[in-house]
This record gives sequence, structure tokens and C-alpha cells, in this order.
Amino acid sequence: MDLADVVVESGARSIAIVGTAKNVGKTVTLNYLVGELSSRGYTLGLLSSGRDGERVDVLTGEPKPQVYLPRGSWVATAEALLEGASISLEVVDVWERPGVFGRLVLGRVVEPGLAELMGPRSSRQLASAVKKFLAYGADIVLVDGALDRRAAASPLVTEACIFATGASSADDLNSMVDTLESLVWAWSLPQPEDVLVAKLGARAIEKERVALVKLGRSARGEAPVRPVLVSTEYPTALSYEEDIAQEIDENTLALIVPGSVDRVLLQEVTASLAHLGEGRRRPIRAGTDAATRSGDRSREGTKSGWTQPPGTDGAPDTPDGIGENSLVADRTASSARERLPFYLVMRDPSCAMFRREHAVPLERMGGQLRVLEPGRVLAVTINPCSSGEMVYEPRKLVRYIGEKIKSVPVFDVVSGEWFWEEVA
Repeated sequence: MDLADVVVESGARSIAIVGTAKNVGKTVTLNYLVGELSSRGYTLGLLSSGRDGERVDVLTGEPKPQVYLPRGSWVATAEALLEGASISLEVVDVWERPGVFGRLVLGRVVEPGLAELMGPRSSRQLASAVKKFLAYGADIVLVDGALDRRAAASPLVTEACIFATGASSADDLNSMVDTLESLVWAWSLPQPEDVLVAKLGARAIEKERVALVKLGRSARGEAPVRPVLVSTEYPTALSYEEDIAQEIDENTLALIVPGSVDRVLLQEVTASLAHLGEGRRRPIRAGTDAATRSGDRSREGTKSGWTQPPGTDGAPDTPDGIGENSLVADRTASSARERLPFYLVMRDPSCAMFRREHAVPLERMGGQLRVLEPGRVLAVTINPCSSGEMVYEPRKLVRYIGEKIKSVPVFDVVSGEWFWEEVA
């Protein structure tokens, strides 16, 4: 088995290569795929979510592998970096880009050679560049990323990703594996099974506001009716975790978060579910009320009601033409404890800023983490050597990580070692 075979057989036309730390072989993996795929006749698109391919690391001063750009490939980089490159580029587009490196240049390589890649950091601009390369004629677009630039691996940008790790990523093997397991798990999270939650969640993401999906009640207080979307004033959950978790009540089916989800939010939501499981609302912190929990910020329109849960525009958001499905009806007829699972829905796996073990308490309370845009992991690559003195035997390291991860193949592209214990 070869990593290039995995890429080709996957059918993915855009792939992010994301390193879990510095010096884990991310650029080596990129160059390997560039060489293998271009030799098979594939036209490639190459870009970075930051800066890659420089001769010397600007932070550590250590030498780094440069990026080789084959003839006919499409590339994006800053215009100032082209001055020291050994390639010849046919420019087809120029984007305004503030900074010392000038504008972002998109073009086709006429004369191959080595060059630095510098691309946009935002997922929107990365996705735009990927689409342009595919439209220009690239067969496969490779995006060089990193764990602190995980926008490249967002399903909104690329169809699949490869995670690169190695001896430099952690002090011990267990920490290395824990990080990988968390990433592979997050990129394997499914979409909400409840179609209504998924549709309402998509609307919340479009509005770029944290929101809750709740079962409303009629004015006379009869049985709950179809779900509605209750928007809050918060564009992000960061720094507002406890205030948001206070909005969860026995009528809440899901919490939708458009941005990052951290460990604190998981803890606060778990606490709210624990109180509901005991048949009581979570108490508000002493000395505060709904109007002052967020400091000087107004909370008007965010407190949920039993009759008509208000949105930020003063009215609930309901999916047009969608009636109650059997899942919602079953929840309506059940007790508060039986209505679980409760969904915590993220936009996509790149929003998960927590480790796998941090989600376990939430899951024990019946909560389920879901994403609106699921990810896809093709493989893991490893670098058995660190920038220090740590060196692992390639075959043993590949097998050790492969036996732990199981769901995807593991490669050392330098030694040629690989392992995959495919799960039935």
C-alpha cells in the first residue's frame, strides 16, 4: 500500500495535510505526494494556509525542506516570495493581501523548481482558492496546513485530510496517540440524525449566532409543538459558556454553535444536563440574574420562554414545509430523562477545540456531539525523528500508532513502512 494510492482511490479532489506540531514531516508528506501524483500524470494545485517551504524556520532557525513545484501545477503564494524562487510562473490572478509579503499571486508553473508557499488563513479564502484551482484544471489540490491553522482541514475547504505527527509532537508515545485519536474521532463525528435539528442548525450557522433548538408550546400550554430555533445574541460560545448553558431546559433538543467549542462549554452543558436529569433547572449563580450574567451586555431576546421562544428578531425560526417527524414526536411524548440524547452541534470538526476525553462526561449524561459538515481522514503520516535526540524505530512506531488508531492507515513516507488494521 502507498499513500498516493490511498489519495487516488479516495476520489477526493482537495486534501489538507495537517501537522500536529512542528517538525513532524508535514512538508515531507506534501513533497512525497507531489512527486508521486505528478509522476502519475495528475495536475496538482498547491497552496498553504500560512507560510511553508522556507529554507530556515523563522522561529527556530532550523533548516526546513522546501516545496517542489512540478511543471504545469497551480500554485498560490505571496508576490515577494517569488523573487527568491527558482520557478517561472504564469500569473492568472492576483488578490490583494496586506502585509510585508505583498499580494497573493495565483498562477501556473512554467518552469519547475523550489518555492515558498504563502496563502490565505481564513477558511473562506482558502475554499475560494481551492475552487479556482479546480476550475483552472487541477486534478487534485493539496493544502499545507498545521494544527494551529486547522481551517485548511475544514470540510468547507477540503474534501479530506491527512494528519502528520511524529516524535517532535509530544514527550511520550501516549500523548502522541491521544492527540491523534482525538483528531481522528472529531473528523469522524456524524451529522445529527434528526433532520429537523440538522435543518435548523444550518440556519443558525448561516446567521452566525449561537442558537438552541427547542420544542415550543402553544399559548394555552398544551403539549409541545414542532421545534423552533431560538437564536441568542452570541456570535461565539467562547467566554459565554455558562450563560449559554443556562438557556438549556427540558424543552431543548440541541445547542448549535457556529464557531469554536472548547472544554469549558462541554463542562457547562454537562452540568445543565445533570440538573435536568435530576428533574430541576440549573440554578443561576448567586448574585446574578438573566439580565446581568453577561456583564454590561444586554440579554434581551435570549431568555427562552415556555410559550413562544423568541429569536433575536422577536420570532422563532421554523423550517418551512417540515412537519414533526417520528423522532420529534417520540421526544414530545417522553419524559425529560427519556428525551435525551441532547445534541451539541458544531459547524464542522475543525471547531472542536478539546480532546476526546473531555467529551466523555457529556456523553454519559446522554449528550451527543454532532457536526453539520462531517470530515474525512484518509491517513496518518509519522516522522520517527525529533529535532532533539528522540528517534523511534520506524517499523515499530508505525505499527504502534496503527494498532491504536485502527480506522485509518499509517505511513512513514521516508522509510516506506506502513500499517493498517482495517476495522470491519
